[in-house]
Amino acid sequence: MPMPDTAVHRPTQVFGGLVAVLGLIHNLATPMVHADVYSALPAGDALVADLFFVATGTTLILLGLLTVYSARYQGQQWAFIVTGSTGTYVTLLGIAAVALMPENPFAYVDLVLGVGQLIVLLFAQRAPRALRRRS
Repeated sequence: MPMPDTAVHRPTQVFGGLVAVLGLIHNLATPMVHADVYSALPAGDALVADLFFVATGTTLILLGLLTVYSARYQGQQWAFIVTGSTGTYVTLLGIAAVALMPENPFAYVDLVLGVGQLIVLLFAQRAPRALRRRS
């Protein structure tokens, strides 16, 4: 196994951890969101809305953990593809969240985390090899 590029894998692990925490917060907020927003919906619709709300939070948790794990192997092509894919998904989710819920500050947090992860990965591909191999 090649040594990971520490200039890349540490920030990527941080972004992954923050995405997982955001997903956890998302899931923990479900009862509040249900009481404030979804309670006005018919019972069946509120249940579906709760399901999608929890599914989004769980997806963020799993993507964050996958990012943390694959960042350890950042010198390998599969790890770059995985972290790039998770960063792209989080970015697209953030764009949609900001477009649909501009008053929600967590939508912006999601967008910033996704874009930040992609910037770190793009910098890693463009940085000189000596700079990427720093310990």
